[in-house]
Amino acid sequence: MGNNATSEGEMPYEMTDNAVITTPTGWELKNGWQIADKRPVSVFVYSIPSHAAPGDVEFYLNFLKRFKTMHHPNMLRLVTGLHSEAKKKIFVVTERVRPLEHVLTQVRNQENVLSWGIYEIMTAVSFINEKGITHGNVGIQSVFVNKHGDWKLGGFEFMTEHVLAKDKSGPFFYGIRNNLIPAHIFPPEITNTNYAFSALPPHSIDSWLTGCFLYALFSKGPFHERNQLKDVNSIPASLREAYMALIIANPAKRAKIEALQGSPFFQNPFVETCLFLENIQLKDQYEKERFFMKLTKLIDELPEDYCKYKILPHLVTAMDFGSGSSVLEPLLKLAKNLNEEEFTSEVAPSVVKWFKSTDQQIRINLLENFSVFGKYLPGTMVNEQVYPSVATGFLDPNPAVRELTLKAMPAIVPKMNVNNINNHLLRCLAKLQTDVEPKIRYQTTECISQIAEFLNVDTRNKVLVPAFTRSLRDTFPASRQAGLTGFINSAAHFGIRDIATRIVPAVSFMTIDPDVEVRAKAVQALQMFVKKIEEGQRTFSASYENQNQNSGQTAELAAAAESVLGWAFQAVSSKIIGGAESGTEQTSTTSYSSSNQYQSGHSTTLPQNTSTSISQSSYSSAPSVQSQGISSSSVSQPYASVSSGNTKGGAPVGGGGAPVSGGGGAGGASGVSGGGPAGSGRRLREPKEKPKPAVKKIESNWDEDDTPPTHSFGSQRDYKESEDTKGGRKQSDWGNEDFGGGWDDPVRIRKEEGSNPIGGMRILVEGGMTQ
Repeated sequence: MGNNATSEGEMPYEMTDNAVITTPTGWELKNGWQIADKRPVSVFVYSIPSHAAPGDVEFYLNFLKRFKTMHHPNMLRLVTGLHSEAKKKIFVVTERVRPLEHVLTQVRNQENVLSWGIYEIMTAVSFINEKGITHGNVGIQSVFVNKHGDWKLGGFEFMTEHVLAKDKSGPFFYGIRNNLIPAHIFPPEITNTNYAFSALPPHSIDSWLTGCFLYALFSKGPFHERNQLKDVNSIPASLREAYMALIIANPAKRAKIEALQGSPFFQNPFVETCLFLENIQLKDQYEKERFFMKLTKLIDELPEDYCKYKILPHLVTAMDFGSGSSVLEPLLKLAKNLNEEEFTSEVAPSVVKWFKSTDQQIRINLLENFSVFGKYLPGTMVNEQVYPSVATGFLDPNPAVRELTLKAMPAIVPKMNVNNINNHLLRCLAKLQTDVEPKIRYQTTECISQIAEFLNVDTRNKVLVPAFTRSLRDTFPASRQAGLTGFINSAAHFGIRDIATRIVPAVSFMTIDPDVEVRAKAVQALQMFVKKIEEGQRTFSASYENQNQNSGQTAELAAAAESVLGWAFQAVSSKIIGGAESGTEQTSTTSYSSSNQYQSGHSTTLPQNTSTSISQSSYSSAPSVQSQGISSSSVSQPYASVSSGNTKGGAPVGGGGAPVSGGGGAGGASGVSGGGPAGSGRRLREPKEKPKPAVKKIESNWDEDDTPPTHSFGSQRDYKESEDTKGGRKQSDWGNEDFGGGWDDPVRIRKEEGSNPIGGMRILVEGGMTQ
């Protein structure tokens, strides 16, 4: 099927070569498109025979004339028309439609659809008769269906003023004389010369033809004889009385069409819904509210096309004029069935208006269903209009609005630009992670996990680890579990160095969390990350052998990896590993946590030459410590700080070694403080005498391919403390200027005040501290 551009006169349309259908009177119906914007239309084309008489041309021009002078919602809508004398053609362009006979098979079993379609045609015919005009061509051949599912009346070439009936002139009688109307559907009075047509009521002919139309709709067999009309078995019982009133032989007693619209056949929810929408502008607010509340349940019973193209536009208009949240529920239910093109054209332009509504229930409904339609919104609209309106929900005093705003983010972030993400969204998420509502803090972490894949690489590197680590310090168990889940779901975004030096240390402490689900999730995460470290060792080590084959750093790196892996498994098993290898003493630093759930009244004996820091949390009772070479005064207070770096009498820390307190001892292992004479290591001071360590800011810009820096566990950022009034503890804001303050870098040692949610000491390693 090819397309030919037709541009006779002012006809900027193209149409298909082949006709969809040819009507009994010779009109070809073709699908067409407006050349400028490809808007679909239907084009009726009649080719005037070369031998046609003037009366013939007038008959077909009557089709175009009536289109221009008769307008009704249930009649075909004219776009434009042209009589081309040069081409000897008449063009009538209308809205895009299909012939009823093409959809009759699928609608015959849908009584609701049939009832509304018949009602529409009867309304159109009644309107024509009220104007003193006879349509004269009511039948399946003159009914068309548009994309909304509405039935439209066409076939206007027979339309005749009733005053012309007295001399049997006009298009209707022209059609009869030229056998353009099948004889079996003639009203009886047509063949009876005793009738004075001018004395007949204007509706009599069309009422009879409408009865024939009903019979043809419901009978599945051929309709060739007038006597078949008496067989009412195929007519629905609720319509039979109305049908019989239309085919009364005496035209004077034949019923008017509008009188039959009260038939029980038309009393159903579909027709009632359609009629209400047709007259919605005349309804008061109370009636509208009741209707919209019922509509949500009715949608499933209505034809899909009618819902999309008929009901939905009415609902969008009602929302635009502030009908309230009652409209939004059925509207969003319908929107779920739209594709991107349909949503963009029908709904998207109004979404911005709705988000600016002051009705909080409207905002809540929009946020609850944002995942349904957010994916269809254009990127420019999202960044410039939708997101600024949605983001106000982050600051809403209603926790439900804040939570729903967070839940909407995964649907909107994929279309947001970097500026909106980095300069606004991440700032908001950083603040919401310290919200007073536990569910908000939990949902914030969930949101960060879900949007991680849409962040650029630099942003992920700066945000994910600090954000998930912060959630591990939350007093709300679900938030801690969400942080661990975030680490697991985002594992693909972490390099081997971050896993070994930042993630594993943070996750390992969660294996002794008071909450059983958090512990289980922590073990799952730890096993996954340790496995990734093991899998990455061969490539990781080979890379450093090539770069530093003469520097000896490979051995130190392997020792560091071994130390980290040992620490991870030590945390899972909750055992303390220490002591001396055969012939060699190794100095290590171990952090102990005493929880009243696990260690109440527990006594621990420590080995010699082991520098130890024991922390008691709010869940702990003080343990009893017995040791050789260490006094009880060395036991630190909750969340003690352990430093690494130069110590008195000790050699500098080896590159890549574990950061621990300096301790003397012969032959100290690489990666630890010490190396001087035995006993030359710095003693741990009493808590009251120990000065507050000064945090040394360390700038690091190395990545996975660079040689690891000497400051053990990675880069540091400035941070500031902000009071969390809910948890009675301090939370660190991000120490990253890119996001205006937010998540702190967990790779530091600091002392936290207040309650300890996991019943143990947190070690956050800081490279380099001064006394």
